[in-house]
Amino acid sequence: MPSHPHDAYGPATFLPDLPASLRAPDEQRRTAAMEQFRARALHQDSLYPAAVAAVPHLIDLLADDTAPDRTLGHELLTEILPEEKSEPIHRQAHQAVRAGVPTYLRLLDDPDRNARGLSAHLLSFFPEAAPQVTPALTARLAAETDRVVASFLCLTAGTIGGPHDTGLAAAVARWRDQPHRINRWTVLMGLVRLVETPDPDMLEQLCDCLFHGPGNVYGWTLHHESPVLGAALALGDLPAASVPGLAAMLTDRLAAGCDDGNRFYHAVRLLLGLTFPDGPSPQRQAATQAILSSELAGHPAITRLLQEHDLPQMPQC
Repeated sequence: MPSHPHDAYGPATFLPDLPASLRAPDEQRRTAAMEQFRARALHQDSLYPAAVAAVPHLIDLLADDTAPDRTLGHELLTEILPEEKSEPIHRQAHQAVRAGVPTYLRLLDDPDRNARGLSAHLLSFFPEAAPQVTPALTARLAAETDRVVASFLCLTAGTIGGPHDTGLAAAVARWRDQPHRINRWTVLMGLVRLVETPDPDMLEQLCDCLFHGPGNVYGWTLHHESPVLGAALALGDLPAASVPGLAAMLTDRLAAGCDDGNRFYHAVRLLLGLTFPDGPSPQRQAATQAILSSELAGHPAITRLLQEHDLPQMPQC
């Protein structure tokens, strides 16, 4: 490991012992190593060179089938991956984790379901690697037998591919009818991005997830363990012209009442993005009425969204 890159407190002297500590048989030692890494290399949601230096070792940990808990590698890699790449350290972190793409592709065929599913999740962060990833996902979806792993593969397929990837879309579509609603919603979050015109049932089910799905699901490692966020992002990725019925679905659900601020915000943001900006329309009027009739319409975040779209606002609560 590089000689002591710095962390939040100076030279990261703990780094040479990190690989062994994360593989320790003693769970308390592994937990302490995770906590120390977060406190020093990811201090207060900042990213330090020590985190980037650790990435190759975390990739190796995920690939190590003898480690007591190889999932810790995935856990820290996803925490290191930046949501934005505006700073040099963010770009360095992205490139460091991206260097593991060949390993993640190999792990799609690993006997361990955790290795397969978590590697699929990591691949979702690198759409630029689609030429290498798409064939591997298509092949794995044809061979996969685990429903949860398959749902992760399907969501990754949607973030990597597009409607032009007909083979990938067909591979995802075979997993559409799942008995467990979380798996079914996860598959649809991928499939809806892979078709030219999503059918109404896809949209209705994702709206059901947005308005009525669990806010957090422990172990659902995608989108900060929030199916609600996953549904909002999937619907938000769709061109408005491809989903002419979505605005009415959102309007009807808002009009029926939504008392959860997080869901309300996501729904309002989606709805305002779908309404036409070139003057009044019946669709826009109905949407505005559904939004303003809620007690949550006065929240500052909602007020900002309404201002951005030149719509009337409620007094802030």
